[in-house]
Amino acid sequence: VAVQYYCTASVVCKAEPHCFIPQPKVASSVVNLKVGEKPTVDVNDEKKFFAVVKSAFGQRRKTLMNALSKSPYLSAEKEKILNALEKMGLSADIRGEKMSIEQFAELSDILCD
Repeated sequence: VAVQYYCTASVVCKAEPHCFIPQPKVASSVVNLKVGEKPTVDVNDEKKFFAVVKSAFGQRRKTLMNALSKSPYLSAEKEKILNALEKMGLSADIRGEKMSIEQFAELSDILCD
């Protein structure tokens, strides 16, 4: 999400495991990052936007609501988070990795009003 916030990313090519020593068990990709003149989404408070993102991915096995409500970076109660998700038309059991950067921007603006 942070890369998407500052850059436009595109895959240049694939790098197969045999290209490396020692050989990994997974294929890799070479990625081109083009830094933009301004962020890709508008947010009311960049610091709070990244607090929401950091919270969402800090506990990936948890639902977004549980991750945000137990985050040391935010002070949002479950009811406020649930209301924000409902306002956005999202399920209460959504996880952070299922959200777009635009949804993170909207959620941070709602939660940090």
